[in-house]
This record gives sequence, structure tokens and C-alpha cells, in this order.
Amino acid sequence: MVRYEKGKRIKKTGNRITMSSISFISAFDTEKNIGGEYNRLIENINDDWIFIRDGDCLFLTTDYGDKIQAILKAYGSEFDVIGATTNRLSLLNHTQRIKGIQDEDSITKHIGISKELWKKYGTKVESTTGPVAAMCMFFKRKVWEKNKFIENSPYLDKRFCDSAINNGFKLGIAKGLYVLHLYRWEYKKDPQNHFNHLVNRYGIE
Repeated sequence: MVRYEKGKRIKKTGNRITMSSISFISAFDTEKNIGGEYNRLIENINDDWIFIRDGDCLFLTTDYGDKIQAILKAYGSEFDVIGATTNRLSLLNHTQRIKGIQDEDSITKHIGISKELWKKYGTKVESTTGPVAAMCMFFKRKVWEKNKFIENSPYLDKRFCDSAINNGFKLGIAKGLYVLHLYRWEYKKDPQNHFNHLVNRYGIE
């Protein structure tokens, strides 16, 4: 059994990764500087891959670690930043968003979707021009070394991904990896048009 924890080293056979070293981070900063908090934590991590996840993002099966390991074994040498599919995001046409389930409130149905997508796509990763949403993202530490997260901004994932592409890194979406995202759930029917929390937090429109 492979456990994801600091200290595991990466092993390569040819161009394929046989074992991955990855640290999991779910950060929160009371001063609203989430980008700065990610930078502070990653600075002290020496693992090859970093996984970040928002507090309102939920894996729906207990084998998510095995799935991530399998994805990295299959595509870790080809991609540098990888995201998951989900139900809710800020853009209705976002490539990570599964259409038609934004307002679905049955956890049982979301579990079923998670299992169905893994059965259909498995470890498949499709290339994207981004951005990969930071609600669930794993990336090589060397990507972060080239372009750290912007501080005091809600656009940390877009800036991170744009910079990664400019530095020659490749972005992808794991088609079979699905997470439930509660994104602005209090505005269930129309989350894309509610920005008051961003205005209050960052002073932007």
C-alpha cells in the first residue's frame, strides 16, 4: 500500500512513474491571503507533487488516493498540472464542470457520478489550456518553483496556470476523477452572479 505523505520519493522506469511522492494541503487563512498561505506551506515541502484542495471540495469515494496514484503513474510524466472534474465552478463553460448537475443536492447521486466517471474514463487525462481550478489541483513542485501563487487575489489559480503555460508546462483534466464542490451553495440557483464575498474580501468587482 502506498501512503501519500512527506518523505516518499519518486521512482521512474523509463518515462513512467511507478511511485509518487505527494503532499496534500487544504489551507485556510483568516487574513484571506490563501495564495500566500499556499506559498508558505509549499516552501517547506520537498515532495515532487503538491495537492491542494478547498475546504468546500469533497472526494466521494474512499479510494481517491489510489486513483490519484494511478493517474500519476499513467500521466505524471506527460502533465505538470492536473485538475479534477466537478459539479460547480465560476464559469458555466469551464472544461472541468460536468453539465446538468450544478444544483443536484443528493449526495448519493454525486457518489454515483464519481463511480461512473471513473469506470468510463479511468486514469485518462485530457490536455487543457486552463485554467485548472484550485479547488482541486495537483502539480509538480517544479511548476510552483517557477511561478508561485499570487497573493491577496481570488485569481490565484488562473494566474498560476497562465504562468505555468508561459513557462512551458502542460495542463490537464483527469476525466475520471470527480469531486463535489459546494461553490457558493448559499446561492444555489445562480452562483456565478454572486460576488459580494469577493468585493468584501478583496475590494474588487
